[in-house]
Amino acid sequence: MRFDLSFTLDYVSSGQNIASYITVLTGQGPCEFETTALVNFIATTSWKPDAASLTSYSFEGFTSYTSSHSKEVTRELYRKHLNTVLVNGEPFFLDEDELVPFYWSAGLITDPEFARDTRLYMYSRCMGNNIQLFTLSFFPAWMISGVMRSYAHLSCGQTYTGLHMNVYKQRGGLVLSSFELFNCTRAGFQQLPWIANLDGVGMWSQSGAGSESISGFSLLNTHNPYVVQRDNVAVIAYSAPNITRSLILGNTLFNRKVRFFWPEPFFVDGTDHKDAHLHGHDNKWDGGAWWFGQRNDCLAGVMCTRETFIDKSKSVDGTVSTVVSGDESAKVSLPRRICLKRWHSWIVVVGTVHDSRHRDLEEFKSYCRAITFEENPKPVKGYLYGMRTPSDANYDISVQSPHFATIHIECVPPKL
Repeated sequence: MRFDLSFTLDYVSSGQNIASYITVLTGQGPCEFETTALVNFIATTSWKPDAASLTSYSFEGFTSYTSSHSKEVTRELYRKHLNTVLVNGEPFFLDEDELVPFYWSAGLITDPEFARDTRLYMYSRCMGNNIQLFTLSFFPAWMISGVMRSYAHLSCGQTYTGLHMNVYKQRGGLVLSSFELFNCTRAGFQQLPWIANLDGVGMWSQSGAGSESISGFSLLNTHNPYVVQRDNVAVIAYSAPNITRSLILGNTLFNRKVRFFWPEPFFVDGTDHKDAHLHGHDNKWDGGAWWFGQRNDCLAGVMCTRETFIDKSKSVDGTVSTVVSGDESAKVSLPRRICLKRWHSWIVVVGTVHDSRHRDLEEFKSYCRAITFEENPKPVKGYLYGMRTPSDANYDISVQSPHFATIHIECVPPKL
């Protein structure tokens, strides 16, 4: 296993920190040893990891666990633990406003329930010119929570609380990991809601054009999907909120198209295998068409429920290093499978040739093609900017297969 653990953790914390940490602990990793904050901590303390802390490196199978506290307990948690610090043997108590940066570390800097704390802290610390915070200076402290609630699509998009993580891992370098139903439909700044690692090569999806940013923060997703993962199967359901349909905002800041990054250049013999559901021209596929790929022992199958097309132009966020082949200077731009539909889902299946359920690519294709789905968009009539239009609506999808229990997702617009 050369890359799996660091790739799984890469979108939870700093990739450089985690990758170097894994290299120090195991002698293996996706990059050479580098000095980082985490490595420096290990090198300058007496702490040593016990055997139990390294079990995840050799773990195989599926696990699901809560990896962060909920937003509701954040204040109490930090007050309790940060105010029990001992300095020279005496309790050291932080003032209430000194806890604010710790709320920021949980991604709650503009959250409606914490925005007033941020605004008051800015004022007391003369931080009005900060590039990420200056827009909050336009509003008085008593108003800021209401304003942030009105822009919850953005203000709630950077949170790191309430994470429930799924991980499927097998020998041969295979990992499929996801955040279960996390921050659905909100803008996502520094999180990829799911990712697959095929022996060191990533496969994932992102919503938006890839060039969006707000106050110096880049948007990885203009709207997060609803993700449910069971074992080696993940269903990624997108239900674009109304803000992505605005004539101005939808075309500039919140593009709703979804790009699926497909690592075709790294597959066996450099090709992938697509169902013959072509129509119109050679780069367009009907909904329900499967794509398959194999990288060494790893197998991947992807199906979108709605029409898609392929984009092979160069992409900054889809350009990856070919370090896996030993040439660190070479770069490859991954093809993207694009879906423009407001409601749609991607069904992702991974496996290895070591699995008795599918011992080669042909058996894996049959395994995937046994999967069926039913989806049901439920538009709700309403008004948007004075025009009669479907408003934010429910969208249901059920995925069935003789190989696993039914996965059902009901996409319900979030409420504060």
